[in-house]
Amino acid sequence: MSGRQVWKEGSYYEGYWKNSCAHGHGRLIHADGDYYEGEWDNDKAHGQGKYVHADGASYEGSWKDDKQDGLGHEIWPDGTSYKGAYIQSKKEGHGIFKWPDGSYYEGEFLDNAIHGMGTYVWGDGRTYIGQWRQNKMPGLGEFKWADGRRYKGSYQNDKKQGYGTFDWPDGSKYVGEWYDGKQHGLGSVVDEKGEEHRGRWDNGTLLEWITQKD
Repeated sequence: MSGRQVWKEGSYYEGYWKNSCAHGHGRLIHADGDYYEGEWDNDKAHGQGKYVHADGASYEGSWKDDKQDGLGHEIWPDGTSYKGAYIQSKKEGHGIFKWPDGSYYEGEFLDNAIHGMGTYVWGDGRTYIGQWRQNKMPGLGEFKWADGRRYKGSYQNDKKQGYGTFDWPDGSKYVGEWYDGKQHGLGSVVDEKGEEHRGRWDNGTLLEWITQKD
């Protein structure tokens, strides 16, 4: 059966009922202006539905026991959006998150954080493809700049750390050890002519060239 119920604080529900509970398709309008329209099961949002906040933010997609669960699309008033998987109202699984400046991330999420394998593209043309852990670059990945520079190797806490290769647009490159985002330890520089020079670095500063012995 269908009907309408109004609460003292101003909220009201109109739609289908079963055993005195919202069940089937219905619309709940909260006193503060928020509303949900979609499927219900035993007084809970369950199935496909859309929730719109008074400030304009919205979520449209799958629900389970009053929580966002499954595939959905969330939009915020500033134009930020997320489209992908949810578990218990948290972004979890594969999805794409977009920002108003043109930046976006596409890949894996866990507990509302960027986590797993994914691609981040900045509005200025920079890109990173690789591993993520709790919104940070922690492992192997490849970072490219719009001007043609490229780094491929290991990261820790968003900084180059471990072993990696940095290429410049003119064909020169550095191959070797990094620490805290800088060349640190043993490495080799290959110039634009293809000639290789081994050296030792400390905190981004070349300490010495290492002469190859016969």
